[in-house]
Amino acid sequence: MIEYKRDDFIDPDKSVYLFYGFRKKEKDEPPHTHGFIEIVYILDGVVDQWVNGVYYETRHGDMLLLPCGSVHSFVGRTNFKYVNICFSPRFSDDAELTVEMALAQMAERTVQRIAQIAPTPKLTFFGGERKAIEDLLMGIRGEIRGKEESWGRVANGYLNVLVEKMLRKAEEGCPKDVGDVWKELSEYIDANLDADLTLATLSKRCFYNPSYFSRVFKEKFQMPLLEYVNRKRIAYAVQLLEKTEFSIDIIGAKVGFSDRSAFYRAFSKYVKSTPSDYRKVKKCDK
Repeated sequence: MIEYKRDDFIDPDKSVYLFYGFRKKEKDEPPHTHGFIEIVYILDGVVDQWVNGVYYETRHGDMLLLPCGSVHSFVGRTNFKYVNICFSPRFSDDAELTVEMALAQMAERTVQRIAQIAPTPKLTFFGGERKAIEDLLMGIRGEIRGKEESWGRVANGYLNVLVEKMLRKAEEGCPKDVGDVWKELSEYIDANLDADLTLATLSKRCFYNPSYFSRVFKEKFQMPLLEYVNRKRIAYAVQLLEKTEFSIDIIGAKVGFSDRSAFYRAFSKYVKSTPSDYRKVKKCDK
């Protein structure tokens, strides 16, 4: 297995390394370990990653925290852009404790703390949180490129804020963005297909404002709320048509369509048939 060593990435007189990268779809990185702490943030695209044998789908806004010695590999499902930040304080008896070294030590403690309290090494940032993280990353990049007076201290200041935001996110337990709320919401929709599953009612149930809920839902499920609900409803309608003798109107009501024509339109859109024609074909197939 490949082992990336500290000196392969971090200058001897430095403690932090930041890299902006781009990889093409399906260009993989085989399993490897490294002698430093690594943070991987996805700026664009979808990446399948494995950390110590556990799979994580990562996309824009996702961050993986990799403690020293983690076994890591990945492959792009699409072309993707990412940021790597590597931390490794260099200690020696006679070395002066620099701002950068102190930051690296703090980052090391932060990642260790997150590993203790977070259920996974993956943090996900949405909306304003994501923008704040990316502003910090761009700020660091600008300081490194510009190298104006005191640029190192300014860049380290950005990094300081970044690791504090990471810790805050982990301490929240990621309850509303990446936790069980979306699993619970999906289960609620499955169990209540005949209920009022509108944007207003579901966003209220999750304690989000409707516009934010709509945006995050689409990112999470890769489709708008209405399409997601209608697909679930029609899938259940198909089961009822095949396994019961309920009338078309009763099935439509059971899957949340009070209007017969709306049920027919939705069914035809996803099944390419009317409910009655579908049932006739299935009966003939038996």
